[in-house]
Amino acid sequence: GNAVAESGSLKGFCNQMMRSNENVFDEEKQTTFDATPCPVLEFRIVNELANTHKGGELINAEIKCVIGRMESPDEVVEPTLQSQRNLPRQRFSQAGLSALKRKMSPAILSRDNSNKSGFGGSIGNFSRNINPDELTVTQPVFPYFRQIWWVRHVLDENSNLLEPTARYRIAQNGGLWPAEWSSHAGVRNCLLDFDQIIVTLSATSASSASTVFSQKAYSYADVVIGYKFADMVIDGRQKLDFRYINDVVEQAPGDGEPLISIDSVQDFMTSAE
Repeated sequence: GNAVAESGSLKGFCNQMMRSNENVFDEEKQTTFDATPCPVLEFRIVNELANTHKGGELINAEIKCVIGRMESPDEVVEPTLQSQRNLPRQRFSQAGLSALKRKMSPAILSRDNSNKSGFGGSIGNFSRNINPDELTVTQPVFPYFRQIWWVRHVLDENSNLLEPTARYRIAQNGGLWPAEWSSHAGVRNCLLDFDQIIVTLSATSASSASTVFSQKAYSYADVVIGYKFADMVIDGRQKLDFRYINDVVEQAPGDGEPLISIDSVQDFMTSAE
């Protein structure tokens, strides 16, 4: 069959939480800044046929990312929990779920579900009221994709994931992240409350020359801050352990925001504040 690539869960604003103490000197303003490099939103995309010896490679793979925002604040897309039923290790940002909870209607929150893995809804497709906005990423093209592909978006003054006031502040700060924002709460507070990020991959199968297509949707709660992906590599660098595709570890003790397991999401979303 065709090689199929699957995007793992969107995890971790890989902010270098350590302060760099870089002194940036602007000749015009003559100002010294105490700041850190800008945080990075990181996607880990894994080829499902990574452990095959031959024929699983993808040629000229291309990634496109689109942000979806609602035209009306009264209409909310439900969290992408139903699509995570087969990912028991999946964890969500508590702060992100709280933001979704504040936007969701009582009817959605009280909806009776036979499973605890979701609300029955999916945000895999845009609603008619969502405004799409392209998200620029580093290395959007991978000529020869065999195992793991790292795709990143920098949260700088040009990032359309940041609040306008945050973008302005970064620009005034010499393009660096203000030191007082270098915490998971600081990063979360600067984020726009987006409804979904759609990541689309297209490529050509090395074995069959057919077109390969994969798409994954992420909600605001899928973003976790202060974490990095756990290592998937086993047996030297020859094979990947797919059990760890969604696992994350804190970048440093205390860096990560609180997370909630998928089994606890339903109780959290229906509980009183």
